[in-house]
Amino acid sequence: MIEMLYGWLQDMVFYLLIITAVLEVLPGGNYQKYIRFFTGMVLLLLLLTPVLALTDTGEIFRGFYQDYNREWERQERTMRKEDAREWQLFEFLPEEYREKEGEETDFSGEAQETSGEEIRVETIEVEEIDSGKKVE
Repeated sequence: MIEMLYGWLQDMVFYLLIITAVLEVLPGGNYQKYIRFFTGMVLLLLLLTPVLALTDTGEIFRGFYQDYNREWERQERTMRKEDAREWQLFEFLPEEYREKEGEETDFSGEAQETSGEEIRVETIEVEEIDSGKKVE
């Protein structure tokens, strides 16, 4: 517990020294109010770190962030799929590679099943590519 408190105090002192040095190096005062605001927000987070660690609130925020990130990635995949349909990119694919009812295709080449059936993803390994030119 004492080591955690000591480490926290070291982080605070180091942060305050760095911010003081940055504010002294900046020419003029045009951006100082913005930098002070931002550094004040970061300082507030640093002050709350021990409280968040004791109450496991940090894990709750991490879970919220991961859920948000997953939802954002899902929306991105949906938008990419809609763009591909809009540009009619799926017309050039052979029938066996086209999207089937009930599955969600990720553009990394894997299909994610949503109807309960399992889909196998096969990969092709290329040993050699011949460009037609003779190399000596």
